[in-house]
Amino acid sequence: MPPATEPFDEADEEEDYIADEEEEAPQPKRGRASRGPSEPLQGQGPHLELEGTGPIAVPPRELRDLEELMQQYRQDADVTRARFKGNVSRQELDGLVRHVMRHVLFLHSEKPGVPVSRAEVTKLVSGSAAQKKHNMTGLVIALAQHKMLEVFGLELKEITKAPQRGAHKGAAAAAGEGTKHLVLRSAVPPTLLAQAVQDRGEDAVRGFALVLLSLIDLAGGKVTAAELWPMLEELGVREEGPHLLLGRPGEVLEQLSRRRYLNVERQQGPDGEVRLYTIAENALDELRKENIVAFYETEFAREGPVAAGET
Repeated sequence: MPPATEPFDEADEEEDYIADEEEEAPQPKRGRASRGPSEPLQGQGPHLELEGTGPIAVPPRELRDLEELMQQYRQDADVTRARFKGNVSRQELDGLVRHVMRHVLFLHSEKPGVPVSRAEVTKLVSGSAAQKKHNMTGLVIALAQHKMLEVFGLELKEITKAPQRGAHKGAAAAAGEGTKHLVLRSAVPPTLLAQAVQDRGEDAVRGFALVLLSLIDLAGGKVTAAELWPMLEELGVREEGPHLLLGRPGEVLEQLSRRRYLNVERQQGPDGEVRLYTIAENALDELRKENIVAFYETEFAREGPVAAGET
């Protein structure tokens, strides 16, 4: 056992503390994969054999994207560690990384997809003696991001929550807006994610979210509730509900807002409060605007060309 003053060394880091993390932390949902990646099947690329479903071909491009993502977080962790000038024992740093990973995993288990503020993570780290001497938050987060991806296949992505339009600076700061947040996402290749990991019962919500974001983008990037619900009603989705697949659509919108796919601003208009919907930062970062546009252009192609701003 190295002395408490020995500087952090990652040589045996994974074996030392990740085994404990896997026992203590809630496990992410797993598919029914019975074996790991094998050789390409009839030129289709690597595949996994799932019990009762047969092989699932995983496009090589998706595997390369995952490898690049892992390399990116590994390099970020290495660079952040190299820049850190403090003298911190390996045990203390390991403990802080475990603490952050556990906290984020438990929060995600309780509220799936809801971002955690970076300030909240900073509070977890701030109680340590090392943090009082050195600013370790960036290092701890970088190491947690690397290990979260490497061990659990989850990306701990940092996003920035935009401030409300026209909000007073002091009020915005007090509300935690315009600050950095961390959100947990699956890094499993999309093909395998869709067929072996995702809850099929949430397909309707995912589809509804894409339609909702498409309508907002087509309306020029923002739409009021008074404008949005008539459009949704044309698709058979009414505000009061209930809907056969979505349950209560109004509650689904609130859920998308908590997960930062949808931004809701409440403003005062001539006739009272007006709810204004825009696409939030998590949707723009994860789904990308170009993919949202590609979705509705493909779906609406049968109706003729679609231009931004047309409904």
